[in-house]
Amino acid sequence: MSKQQTGEFAVYHIHENGNDSLFRSDIFVNTLMAANRYRLYKNGELTDHSATFADAIIGAEKISLKKYSAACDGTDYDQRLSAIYEFDIDSGVISICDVSDHSWKTYSLNSFSKAAEKAYEQSDASYERRCEIFYGDILGKEIDLSAGTETPTEDDGESEAPTMRM
Repeated sequence: MSKQQTGEFAVYHIHENGNDSLFRSDIFVNTLMAANRYRLYKNGELTDHSATFADAIIGAEKISLKKYSAACDGTDYDQRLSAIYEFDIDSGVISICDVSDHSWKTYSLNSFSKAAEKAYEQSDASYERRCEIFYGDILGKEIDLSAGTETPTEDDGESEAPTMRM
């Protein structure tokens, strides 16, 4: 059964070029899908050459700030919600909400994109194998924002700016 048949969806907040986009997607519903879509966008490999990452999320349905906030804090619980993503393209970070406990993890977009690239290097790899590669590569590369400090990433040694929650 496909993700569309189950009604599963993810909620996105994308901050890029000083603009914010809030929407839900029934297509890019898990972290590997979101990471690979970002990787293709960043590398200019999408066939439609989208002007912004928000434009690259095909089939996106815009949502209000109220609906986005309700998804983030769990007041509008929907068991079909698979993930919440905050892409801050301007700051170079992504925050991902584990909807089971509403905990957030933040990564550099560089680490996120590189993990997706590694997962898709083998063209004949199964989707399950790609997930293993992706999650194995991203493991331990979280940016700790809880102390209000910036933490260097393994990839580039540069500090990442914190992301803002709405």
